[in-house]
Amino acid sequence: LIICGPQTNKKIKDASVQGGGAVEVKAQGVGESYAAAAQTSLDKPIKAGDQIECDVILKATRDDGQAPTLHARVQVNEAPYSGVGAETDFNVTNQWALYTLKTTADKDYDKGKLVFVVHLNSAKQTVDIGPVFVFDNSRTF
Repeated sequence: LIICGPQTNKKIKDASVQGGGAVEVKAQGVGESYAAAAQTSLDKPIKAGDQIECDVILKATRDDGQAPTLHARVQVNEAPYSGVGAETDFNVTNQWALYTLKTTADKDYDKGKLVFVVHLNSAKQTVDIGPVFVFDNSRTF
C-alpha cells in the first residue's frame, strides 16, 4: 500500500479489523480529492475484458462531522492517470466495513501498469485503511 500527497500517516494496531493492523491517514482536505491517495499495484498482467474486483476495509471520520465520501478507481499509474472502467464513491462510516469496486479492463495491461486507488483528500478527515485485496475474477493464477 502506497500513501501519497498532502497527508500524514502511521501504522496502527486495531484488533477489530481483519489482520489486527491498519494505516491511519490524516488528509488535509485542501485542493483536489485525489491530491492525497492510497494505492496498490495490480501485480499481474491484465487482459482486455478481465473482471477486476478491488476490496478494501475502511473506516473514516471527517473533522466537520459530516459523512466521509471517498472516490475509488482503477487507473493507469502514469500521467495522465486514465481511469479503467467503472469508478465509484464509497460512503464510509466510522466503523470498519468492506467496500468493493468492480470494473472491466478495456484493453491489455502489463504487470504493474494499473493501480487500485482511493482518493483521501475529499475533506479534512481521518481515514483508517485496513487490508486491500485485488482479484481478477476472469482468470485463475
